[in-house]
Amino acid sequence: MGPIFDIIEGLPKFFKHSLDDAAEDVIKFAMLYCASKFHATFVITQSTSITCLAHTTYYVIANNVSDYIADKIDAWKNSWYGLEDFSNNNQMENKNFIIEELEDVVEDVSKFALLYGSYKVGVLIADSHVFETFLASINLPYAQNIGKITDLAIKYITPLTEYTRCNEYSDEMGDYIQNSVKSLTNFSHNNAIFIEI
Repeated sequence: MGPIFDIIEGLPKFFKHSLDDAAEDVIKFAMLYCASKFHATFVITQSTSITCLAHTTYYVIANNVSDYIADKIDAWKNSWYGLEDFSNNNQMENKNFIIEELEDVVEDVSKFALLYGSYKVGVLIADSHVFETFLASINLPYAQNIGKITDLAIKYITPLTEYTRCNEYSDEMGDYIQNSVKSLTNFSHNNAIFIEI
């Protein structure tokens, strides 16, 4: 019954702490999907360099638009739940555009990998038909149908219940990469060796 308790505990946490990030991811994915379809249909020259440049541009645009919308959703969510807004504290002066975009790419890739793993765990549980088999064995009316619904819910709701945890891990991964690149950049800049010929 562990997955059922995970759903009961995880869904409220998802709506309270991760709704804005989930909305950002959905908007970003939808924009990138539409941009990819547009590119495949209307761009005549399909060279690798143009395609990479175009998709990088699409990602930057989608990332910034979805981030802006997510900030609005976050402000609404925080006022609804009475949470303190920490978004201003996270904004640093003299941001490096490339490092910020790299951080977002690392966060998105790691988050997708973690969520995909969570989804596959839900699929594994659902495909075993454990709840359907258990409830069918007790011979109550509609018990087997309730078991089927429970297995299906676990299959698709497991990523939602794990979203907050995956989001936190991917944020930490992105922050680690960002700080590492900044430290490397500062070290390279401060310790540059100029050789005069």
